[in-house]
Amino acid sequence: MELKNSHFTITIKVEPEHLDAMNHVNNVIYVKWMQDIATMHWDAFASGKLKQEVLWVVRQHVIDYH
Repeated sequence: MELKNSHFTITIKVEPEHLDAMNHVNNVIYVKWMQDIATMHWDAFASGKLKQEVLWVVRQHVIDYH
């Protein structure tokens, strides 16, 4: 399924509390951002009818550690 005109962009400001001991954004924060942004995207573009008929879920998260 593709939503018409569904490009979605937001700006996220990295705050000090987002950083881990290595001064990088913590992986837990990245996953939270993915969840929050996916919800915002869905809410911005899905019609009320579509929201009643379809439920979206995350199928996979992948984080590669180096």
